[in-house]
Amino acid sequence: MALGTVAATRSRRVTLTALGLTVLLLITAQFAVPAEGSAARVLSQSQLPVVVLGWLIGDSVRRGRESAARAQARATEQALTEERLRIARELHDMVAHSIGVIAIQAGVGSRVIETQPEQAREALRAIEATSRETLAGLRRTLVALRRSEPAPTAPAPGLDGIDRLTAATAADTGVRVDLVWSGERRPLPADIELAAFRIVQEALTNVVRHAGAEGCRVEIAYGPEELALEITDDGRGLPEGGTPGAGFGLTGMRERATLLGGRFEAGPRPGPAGGFRVAAALPVGEAATARPAAARPGAGRPEEKR
Repeated sequence: MALGTVAATRSRRVTLTALGLTVLLLITAQFAVPAEGSAARVLSQSQLPVVVLGWLIGDSVRRGRESAARAQARATEQALTEERLRIARELHDMVAHSIGVIAIQAGVGSRVIETQPEQAREALRAIEATSRETLAGLRRTLVALRRSEPAPTAPAPGLDGIDRLTAATAADTGVRVDLVWSGERRPLPADIELAAFRIVQEALTNVVRHAGAEGCRVEIAYGPEELALEITDDGRGLPEGGTPGAGFGLTGMRERATLLGGRFEAGPRPGPAGGFRVAAALPVGEAATARPAAARPGAGRPEEKR
């Protein structure tokens, strides 16, 4: 029992030394007893397998504890990595969209500041509002990260915010956004709603910043087993020499869909019309029963278009 305790709690080097000394003492004890077959000598011989068995049991316990500690360390490291990636995605989606809007409004203001001062003032107001909103979001995120205890945060954006998002994009950037809902709108799990909102937000950001499009179409379809998203535009498609899927925006959208067990596609639209297409399918199954459907704006309407 003593050797097993040492083997379970000490390093391998210490336990091997203890085992060797114990076996050596038992062998020495056999030679110290001159009478062959005496009770002392028989007892000494019978203790050898017991000692080895005790050491094996203690060593097995130690190895099991070390393996569990390594597994816990790997799980902790993986959780930290996933949390860093989640924070990076959230910050990228939030900042990229706002900076895109600010860049467009700044360009508009610089072109019309002398000829159309009122329009320039509107552009500056939009820049101020977008900047303040983004700074507030960044401040909440950074304060939460610096605190050791969980901090109250604003509700995560979801599908309820898609209408405001598309309306603000059209108003701030001048890009026409057609929003089409199909299927029965109903509450979905929070992670599904957040992923759907961020995918639409990032896709609109890419349209505004890179596509040079006059308009885009956002389709959101509620199905019995999945939520389907499709964002298409009439812009230039893929830049010359560009690679579909390159860049943090498309990578982040693909990661969000993949983490939820969904599918994601992105690439130039076929045909002479050109443009770019982003499509995602997020599984919902039968888990989307968090609250009554009537609690959602527009719930129960089979199709709604703006």
